Amino acid sequence: MAVYVLIQRISEYETHANYLFGKNEELCGEFQIDKASGEVSMLRPAQGDNADNASFRCAEYKIKGHWKAGEMPNRSCFAA
Repeated sequence: MAVYVLIQRISEYETHANYLFGKNEELCGEFQIDKASGEVSMLRPAQGDNADNASFRCAEYKIKGHWKAGEMPNRSCFAA
């Protein structure tokens, strides 16, 4: 089964950035990444995500990779 999670930055501040994530733009959740530590916190789950928050976990994995590379992209995605 294919997995696709859209990731889109909605705001950026000195200390953190907020992103939407989900299977499409209508069913998005929201998370925040701390720019200093790379800690990712879910602010709102994506509608229709499963009980273990798989969409969030995929988005978290992808954005941490960007963070480790010194990037805070406007848009990204997780696809597998």
